[in-house]
Amino acid sequence: EDLNELKKLEVKEVGQALEAYNYIIGSPEYRELERVRERVLHDEAQALSNAWESGVRESDGKWRNVVADKDAAITEKEAVIAENQAVIAENQAVIAEKDAVIAEKDAENALLREQLLALQP
Repeated sequence: EDLNELKKLEVKEVGQALEAYNYIIGSPEYRELERVRERVLHDEAQALSNAWESGVRESDGKWRNVVADKDAAITEKEAVIAENQAVIAENQAVIAEKDAVIAEKDAENALLREQLLALQP
């Protein structure tokens, strides 16, 4: 479109420049250079994309390892908590047994007090 505007000017030098331009862009050498330039741009974009994807995968892998480590630490702590809860349950059972013995002794003491009071004049 712009080239057509230049042609309409009918200036000799502009016409010659346009002819030279058309000759150059029509040459096999220019077409090969354009093909190579397009290939280089494509390869560069592909390399950037591959590098980005590789970085994402590497980062993802690192985060997966971090999460796995944290999961393992949580599992270990949950095991410790379960052990502590088992010890607490055992201690509560012992306390319940001791409370039963105390209650039994309290009942015996109450009976003995009653008997003692009954013996007093």
